[in-house]
Amino acid sequence: MKFSDDLAKGPIANRRCTDVFFCMFFVLFICGMIACAIYGWVKGTPKILFLGWDSDQRGCGYSNSTKDYPYLYWPQAPDSNTFT
Repeated sequence: MKFSDDLAKGPIANRRCTDVFFCMFFVLFICGMIACAIYGWVKGTPKILFLGWDSDQRGCGYSNSTKDYPYLYWPQAPDSNTFT
């Protein structure tokens, strides 16, 4: 069996980039995600992302009612017999 002339110098002779459109779309997506992160950081309150939240949905040490309690409190889970 004889190799064809196309493969005489190996299979890498005719390679080309096929994902140019997707690469541009991906770069645009990454730029959009960076823009959203900057907008959220500037206009939002990033401190609340790192807070612990209690069972009453109050940020621990963040609001006036929890200012003296900076640590997260997990109440005891209800007994499984109460749901049946």
